[in-house]
Amino acid sequence: MKKVALIVLNGFYNDYDALKIILEEQFKDESPEIVLGVDGGTNHLEALGLEPTHILGDFDSIENIEVHKQRFKEAAWLVYPSEKDYTDSELAFETAKGLGCNEAIVLGAFGGRMDHMLGTVFLLNRFSDIMQIEMLDVHNRIKLIEGPVQYVLEKEKVPYQYVSLIPLSAQATGIDLIGFKYPLNRATINLGETVGISNEIIDDIAMISFVSGKLLMIFSKDSIEKNTGLK
Repeated sequence: MKKVALIVLNGFYNDYDALKIILEEQFKDESPEIVLGVDGGTNHLEALGLEPTHILGDFDSIENIEVHKQRFKEAAWLVYPSEKDYTDSELAFETAKGLGCNEAIVLGAFGGRMDHMLGTVFLLNRFSDIMQIEMLDVHNRIKLIEGPVQYVLEKEKVPYQYVSLIPLSAQATGIDLIGFKYPLNRATINLGETVGISNEIIDDIAMISFVSGKLLMIFSKDSIEKNTGLK
């Protein structure tokens, strides 16, 4: 049975309204069972129209904590020491797992400090056997896929221009890309190689399949400013 957590981290937010639309499309008529405000991510909850079920962290980057406690008094507050062995992001995934969630949508994973951003993205590798996790913002969606797998994409349902595949294991083997601008046939991509970056779907139906390894599948698009010149 599906149980979804929406995890709100303290990354870069540049368009709350666009994110709200994305969340409406993601959840449609359903709401996530668990909404986790993670430390400074709590600062963004109200602007996103979200009511948290849990708020956690060491709260070193939360603004107006007493105001938030009054505003979100129905939420469970999970307080951790500032000196600890795990980031607040990892604690959020552990909390979602402990609450029985098998899917997670993550906001605010990108931007800000590079060490925290990379550490959070690499958590996909640790928790991929437990939860289906997707990290997103207005311009990117990231998930981890592991071989052997066959992944079918309908072009009209992918609202992003680019599809990139980046190895998270030492190598990914037997990669076939069908319906893409740059097809591959039984290819191998080694860790650190960039041949899988910035591909595009050209057919109505495209397929990614590979035999072994782990790949970050990243859907992305350029900023509005770059595409249109609008500010």
